Amino acid sequence: MPIEVTKRLFTVHDYHRMGEAGILSSKDRVELIRGEILAMSPIGPPHSAAVDRSLRAMVNATGERAIVRVQGSVELDEYTQPQPDIVLLRPKEDFYAVAHPGPSDILLIPGIRSDHKRASLRGGGNQGILDCRRSERLLVRVFRSSRRHVSSSPRVPPW
Repeated sequence: MPIEVTKRLFTVHDYHRMGEAGILSSKDRVELIRGEILAMSPIGPPHSAAVDRSLRAMVNATGERAIVRVQGSVELDEYTQPQPDIVLLRPKEDFYAVAHPGPSDILLIPGIRSDHKRASLRGGGNQGILDCRRSERLLVRVFRSSRRHVSSSPRVPPW
């Protein structure tokens, strides 16, 4: 007789309470994805360099038109609070000091590609892969999704 296993999913509220109770600490490299607390990969020098290159290019390209957040949380829904490498956010006077940015605040969540593996994309309608293996050139492949299809086009960033 097979045993049915039921998975309990955590909400963003549960996730924060675990931090407040000391179950999770700031040293834990975890994020909440679809109700599951997942360990994040260690950040090695090539990936750090790719994030740094991307940050510089995006700040230079966007200026005051966007907030470029590095490795900070965004709240996509009640069960998902990832910590993407970089997020382009709508400008906000308080820089989201009161609450984490939500889907309507997010302009782009790029997946940073520092090796030959395809980046994992999360959340939002505008997603992209930044290929930052060469510092002199910033390549972006932007994905726009709807309920019916996902389109992809390599291009220069619109900012």
